Amino acid sequence: MPKTRRKVASKPRRYILELNRAVGDSVRKALRYFERRGIPADILPHKTTLQITKPDNMPFGEFLRIIGKGIQARIGSVIMFSQTTGNAFICNNRGNRPGKFFRVPG
Repeated sequence: MPKTRRKVASKPRRYILELNRAVGDSVRKALRYFERRGIPADILPHKTTLQITKPDNMPFGEFLRIIGKGIQARIGSVIMFSQTTGNAFICNNRGNRPGKFFRVPG
């Protein structure tokens, strides 16, 4: 029976987050929220922007769930850019699909 090989990331996956209506209306509170859940984060010079690093042992679905909980439940939104792949994801808590991440085509 062949063994399955697990893909090993060559470098950490980093993302840029642009938060609108972060938890507690504070990017610093959002920073603490992510760090308490094991996601290293830094505030960038732009006022509502964070740079975060996905831990290698965290599944991507769990990672997205934590990011989605870092914005306000009814009116928050976030756009997330991958520095590794260039993909962009949007999550908007307004509308008929709150909390769902969608990949921006292109």
